[in-house]
Amino acid sequence: MATFHLYLLLLILLSGFPAAFRRNCLLPSTSFAAVEAAETSSPTADGHRRAAAAAAATDASLSLLDRVLAAMEMGLGFMEREEAALNLDAIIGTRIVEGQLTVLMLRLKGTEHGLTLPTETVKRIESIRQLADRISTETIPLIKHKQLVYYNRLSAILRRGFWALSYRTREVNSSAVVRPIVNGEAMNEEQSDDCLTELFGTGSGETQKRCRMSFGCWKLMTQPGYRHYTLTHQVFYAEIGASSGCFTGDLRKLTDELSFGFCANILVEAEAIALANFPDHKADLFMEQAALCGILGFREFFRPRWLEAILLWQRHPDGCWGERHSPQSSMRYRREERVLVGGCRCHRTAVALGALVGYVRFLSESASDSRNSPNEYHHRHHHDHYHHHHSHHHHHYRRQ
Repeated sequence: MATFHLYLLLLILLSGFPAAFRRNCLLPSTSFAAVEAAETSSPTADGHRRAAAAAAATDASLSLLDRVLAAMEMGLGFMEREEAALNLDAIIGTRIVEGQLTVLMLRLKGTEHGLTLPTETVKRIESIRQLADRISTETIPLIKHKQLVYYNRLSAILRRGFWALSYRTREVNSSAVVRPIVNGEAMNEEQSDDCLTELFGTGSGETQKRCRMSFGCWKLMTQPGYRHYTLTHQVFYAEIGASSGCFTGDLRKLTDELSFGFCANILVEAEAIALANFPDHKADLFMEQAALCGILGFREFFRPRWLEAILLWQRHPDGCWGERHSPQSSMRYRREERVLVGGCRCHRTAVALGALVGYVRFLSESASDSRNSPNEYHHRHHHDHYHHHHSHHHHHYRRQ
């Protein structure tokens, strides 16, 4: 097998990538014409040609980044207009946007893994970060009044900076994919919330002690082989444990590794949803998968075709995300979903914004890479394509 992999790598390096493969590839493939230009630059190609390819890729990435930022501005604008009707789940979404853009701004300012983008783009990103923060801050008192019990249990995840988790860009480990041990969901939202209150000390009795983890919750939140929302809630739990300070040292390493494995399995599900042409009853889950695994740095969840679907689902001129068909077509799992004006949905809009902030991160990285170093762009572009081509097929082989 190792010999075959070496042969495949050599074949790819020598022959380039076929056009058919390029159609569902990873970002930075924001313009297929720009990617083709980059691909035709062999390692011995003229420096000017390589620089031109990198410039085309930068333009393509920035163009798509502008579209994503515009969609986020519209989505947050909707939330700002509907602040009085929002629920706690919606503000988890705005806090994820605020936290992840805070991390990105640190990088854009050069204090952490510096990135380089045009000044106007950086200002726009900061403006969106501030808007998400303002909506969150203004809405929290209203949520406390409307959802007092829910708020008292989980308000910690609404704090400014709670979602400023910073993970390096990484690739899914396909060897972590396991066969499901259940067909449907293995936990409901009440169980998930109960386990979170153990971390926050906001439950009753023993659960008033912070960072307590019962055997039942630990098993539920770390057991491999679950699917759908149970799987994303396992990642949600690990991220909250890390941000709350409950998971530190070796425990943090363990929960991070578990989450990386969960995201490998989540990617298989996301690919299946895309292959089925994004059925409406899976759209909410699909965007939640990208939002949570994007926080952990997994680029494989961010692809041109997937982004086009998310942008297409946005309602105009409202700016929200809601049902694409009749309401009965979507079997909702979430207890806290709230339907707003015009069929807009709180949770769906929140997870859409959470997914889009991941696209902002990875498109910024893509544009910065190709702006700063054409040679590095060329190398990383080919490496990313090879890795995804190999792991994509390996995922499905493991599941059959």
